[in-house]
Amino acid sequence: MFRDVMEVLYLTVCTQALRRSKLRTTRLHEALQNLRHSATRCKDLEAWLAQMHSLLTSRDGHTIPPDDKAIEALISEHSVNYLLYLIFLVF
Repeated sequence: MFRDVMEVLYLTVCTQALRRSKLRTTRLHEALQNLRHSATRCKDLEAWLAQMHSLLTSRDGHTIPPDDKAIEALISEHSVNYLLYLIFLVF
């Protein structure tokens, strides 16, 4: 009788351990897949950043001529808006 109870208890413990092991294995495989996916995305991002860096580095040699009239118009527009804002605050 005692021996039968011990065998049942042993089988129950082994079954639970096996089930936990399978669940842990499944979770580890999912985590590994997620890490591999993240590594692939990081490599893609690194390649894109390298490409953009080389593009911007090549463009640094070409200066863009400043549009003085457009800049002056923006400065005067903002100056007028700021002046109107100050007048509004005073009154």
